Amino acid sequence: MIDLAGLQQELNSSAELRSQFLKDPVAFLEQAGLTLSQEQATKLMDSLALLTTKQPAPTAPCFIIVQVDGQ
Repeated sequence: MIDLAGLQQELNSSAELRSQFLKDPVAFLEQAGLTLSQEQATKLMDSLALLTTKQPAPTAPCFIIVQVDGQ
C-alpha cells in the first residue's frame, strides 16, 4: 500500500517532483504505485485544471494534498 502522507510530504518539499506531478499527475501516481479509476483520474485532472488556470497570486503558500476516495 502506498504511503500517501509520505508522498504528499515529498511533493511539497521537492520542486522537481511537484513539477513532474503537475505535468502528468495520473502517470506520476501510477509510477508511485497508486492506480486511479477513470473517475478519480478525471476528477484529479479537472481539479488541476482549475489550479493551473492563471489566477491572482495567492497571499499564502500553497500545498499539494494527496487524498484518494476509498483508500
